[in-house]
Amino acid sequence: MKKQNKIRSWHIIGIFFTLILGTLLHFTYEWSGNNSIVSFFSAVNESTIEHLKMIFVPFFLYSILEYMAYGKDISGFVITKALSVSIGMIIIVVTFYLYTWIAGTNYLLMDITIFIFFSCSCLFCKLYVVEKSEAQSLLKIIKQRNPDVSALG
Repeated sequence: MKKQNKIRSWHIIGIFFTLILGTLLHFTYEWSGNNSIVSFFSAVNESTIEHLKMIFVPFFLYSILEYMAYGKDISGFVITKALSVSIGMIIIVVTFYLYTWIAGTNYLLMDITIFIFFSCSCLFCKLYVVEKSEAQSLLKIIKQRNPDVSALG
């Protein structure tokens, strides 16, 4: 139970880390005077793809910290992280384009809500899988759900 509480604490901190750093990354390119190095990890314009950096970069950096703190001991940790951020980013894109198609425009408040909601759900998805993968690896979970998936390992 103590290990589970430690992991949950890491995830709660991760939510705030992702939201704060992700929000700052919206502005860092402009703050840097349009520095080309900063453009690799910061949104450089208002495109959806550029805004995905606002989720991916903090999630990736925090994942490195988590891996060093406790992830080495958890089977399937890296693939769980990769799937979590990938699913979160796909859902953000789909949700953004779906609501702008329905509404005919985009709204800043809705964009912010999508960022917050899917950042949190991405991290909670990871928490669920990490907690379950202490007993078995993610690949075993996938194989149990779909026995035809033999190419994964």
